[in-house]
Amino acid sequence: MHTQNNTWIWVLITALLAGTAGYFLASDQQPAPSPKTEVADTKQPTDIEIKLPESYLASSNIVVEQVTAGDIAAEITTSGRVEAAPGGEASVIAKVAGTITRINKRLGDTVEAGEVVAIVDSFEASALTAERNTAHAKLDLARKVYQRELSLFEQGVTPRQEMESAHSALKLAEVEASKADAVVKAARVSPNGNSILVVSPFKGHITSESSLVGTFVQPSVEIFRVVSNQQLQVEAFVTATEVSRVKVGDTATLTTRNGKKITANVHSITPSVNGNNQAATAILTTDVQNPPYVLGEGLQITLHSHPDKDTGLVIPEDAIQRVDGQDVVFIRTAEGFKPQSVAVGMRSGGEAQILSGLDQGASIATRNAFLLKAELIKSATAEEE
Repeated sequence: MHTQNNTWIWVLITALLAGTAGYFLASDQQPAPSPKTEVADTKQPTDIEIKLPESYLASSNIVVEQVTAGDIAAEITTSGRVEAAPGGEASVIAKVAGTITRINKRLGDTVEAGEVVAIVDSFEASALTAERNTAHAKLDLARKVYQRELSLFEQGVTPRQEMESAHSALKLAEVEASKADAVVKAARVSPNGNSILVVSPFKGHITSESSLVGTFVQPSVEIFRVVSNQQLQVEAFVTATEVSRVKVGDTATLTTRNGKKITANVHSITPSVNGNNQAATAILTTDVQNPPYVLGEGLQITLHSHPDKDTGLVIPEDAIQRVDGQDVVFIRTAEGFKPQSVAVGMRSGGEAQILSGLDQGASIATRNAFLLKAELIKSATAEEE
């Protein structure tokens, strides 16, 4: 019995020793608890309110304006060329074939409407004059015959039929004479009946001449080219990606080579692009009398395109500052300014479109807003220290 009790005692001691060893072994395998990380409660720059006295705003010339709705003009910079408007350039030719016997004007001269610039001696002019003279002779004869037949009819000597036949012949002669006069006038036959007068169709300048005295010319041969400085237009080249932004009625600024600027308007624009340069052509016109450019001159052009309706909120571009990679504006508060992140759309002409982040009517710093950015950075640095 004593031996059996000793056996149970040794079993109990062995179990206790095994449990104690297992406990310490498990304790050694468990990871040590990590220390708690404390997160600093720091403010972002856009969370800081800048408190400034009114005297600082006045001395720094910081301007505060209200946010308003509106549209923003998109500026498209391109090039263009001065061209003659339809009806502003003319090819001066002789109406019939002949030999040039006199040239009255030179290249660059000013001409008036209807002024004779050359004279062409022509057999056709003589033929037209002869036909006109023949038609008028027939008219005189028909008029005399009708007067005689009318007198005889009134005296009862001849029947009405004879008088009416003479009257019809008179009317036909009048038509033939009128036709001959119109042909001579259209051909601009000279008073002597042997030459053709070559005249300018309108007031302008001679920009080219291509014939000499003694040259035989056909009606298709250009003798002079006349351009009116009062009828010029500008052709602006608009790329395919920008043509949809340009509309009839948009304004434009034309800059000449000597730096002069002229305001113009978009009169029309081609609906397709040219296959060679992949550009559409916008026709620009101006109301300026005697514009400071000449035919064929190249111009720098700025097109001011406007949307069909208000695009949202528009603020001066100076009001937008870059802080920590964000576009911000400074909203006026009771004691100073509070930075506000905004989403900026189109920028053009010193203005910027605000897509989100601002409400209409809010008061923001515009001019010299960069001074508030400097104060914001200074305040954020002080709080970190």
